Amino acid sequence: MLQNSLNYNGYYYVDEDDINYLLWRIDSYDVEQRLECVSRRFLGVPYKELDCMMYVEEVMSLTSGAQAFDEYERALSGIRYVDGVERFGMRRHFVSIDWLPENEDLGYIEDISKKIASEELEYTSLEIDRIKWVIEKDNLDFVEKVTAEWDLVTINKDLVEYAVIGYVPLASFYTKCGDEIVPNEKLIKSLPNISIVLFIRPQQNAEKYGAIVAHMGFLMFSKGEDDSRGEPILRHASSRFGMIIDEPFLPYIDSQSRYRAGVTILKVLEHERSPLVGALHYARPDMILRRPYADDEAVRARAFAAGASSVIRKG
Repeated sequence: MLQNSLNYNGYYYVDEDDINYLLWRIDSYDVEQRLECVSRRFLGVPYKELDCMMYVEEVMSLTSGAQAFDEYERALSGIRYVDGVERFGMRRHFVSIDWLPENEDLGYIEDISKKIASEELEYTSLEIDRIKWVIEKDNLDFVEKVTAEWDLVTINKDLVEYAVIGYVPLASFYTKCGDEIVPNEKLIKSLPNISIVLFIRPQQNAEKYGAIVAHMGFLMFSKGEDDSRGEPILRHASSRFGMIIDEPFLPYIDSQSRYRAGVTILKVLEHERSPLVGALHYARPDMILRRPYADDEAVRARAFAAGASSVIRKG
């Protein structure tokens, strides 16, 4: 199974044969079926190996219409990095101004929050200084910081950008019925069978942490009686539980109401084939290790000893 190939001695591996088998298996599925099938196979993978954003990117790339391992790799690089160039400065770090709008432009996703709840939609905004953010990164050395700054300049990124993102307030998922507060079935029924959900910080918290989006995952539905649509479920990489899990969506947002203002809903779009963006090709690696700063010699030595034929640094 795919899940078994993702972990080996605390590292995150992707096996080419497993990926090719999975892509063959889901080739005839529609995009929602692919999303559910692929995302389910990551359940139980430790959070330290796939955080919330990496998990969503992996599932997106595997369900993008890729039909072979190299196409999956190109799709993943294209979703995560500008032009698929795998360097820190080329990564779409900020969801609000990089990851969301650019992956919309690439045709992977569509922000449907306004369609779902146009009257309730609210906004969080933030001024983001990319260069300042790079300079303050403690895990980058001087050369890496200079390289990242140069990348940002050469790809014509606005070094200071004002981000604005719309969201459905968490309170909108409930409505008053007589003297009781009950789930807003009208809103819930308007949601796709499966979508990407971004959790948005309140204005004050966004300014405190320097980022608007706090978390992401997949919003889907359990199966009810007679195979009907059941309760909303959040499938996500949970730092609290230390792994990728399913948990009921409404109780989750209740527990987060002090820290999250609302959610942005993204529809994953159908692709006939994954976009052939300017990403790296690999000479049929048997296994690939994905871990930040995997160019560390000790990490490389352990990886190759474990059987990896390629070690790729992920900025």
